Amino acid sequence: MSAPDPTPLSLRPAAEAEVGVVVDMIRSMVSDMGVFGPDPVCEDDEPWGEVGERVEAEITAPSHLFLVAERAETPIGLVEARRERTHAVFAPKDLLHVSAVYVRPEHRRRGVATQLLRETLTWGKAQGCVEAQLNTLATNPARQLYASLGFAEVRTEMRCPL
Repeated sequence: MSAPDPTPLSLRPAAEAEVGVVVDMIRSMVSDMGVFGPDPVCEDDEPWGEVGERVEAEITAPSHLFLVAERAETPIGLVEARRERTHAVFAPKDLLHVSAVYVRPEHRRRGVATQLLRETLTWGKAQGCVEAQLNTLATNPARQLYASLGFAEVRTEMRCPL
């Protein structure tokens, strides 16, 4: 971990007016994942309009959480999560699905993602979720963080070129 930042960190739900900030952080996260993942990132702006529409529709939904980390009133990190049910073919249970975890590069390795995830897990538990899940790339350095919070690998995606 890097030296602690003396500026206090605060966590809060994203405001409805922050759709652009949320989309910007999700886009940065996807761009960063392009370094670790097998899929090249699309450079077009069009899909990001669709992401913005989705975020706008979900940002105030009670089943969704867009949690912002900020220092000096500047957003530096984000978690996107939602409450969902298992598919109908499985025994019913409420799950917390973490869709995005992002911290701006200059603020990484200072515990921001850990605090965001801990708060997200607390929110999920309060929502009645009995398990949290997330997807990550095999080469993502954040896997250590996820494991330290109790996440364990339960599925593997396999691919074959055609």
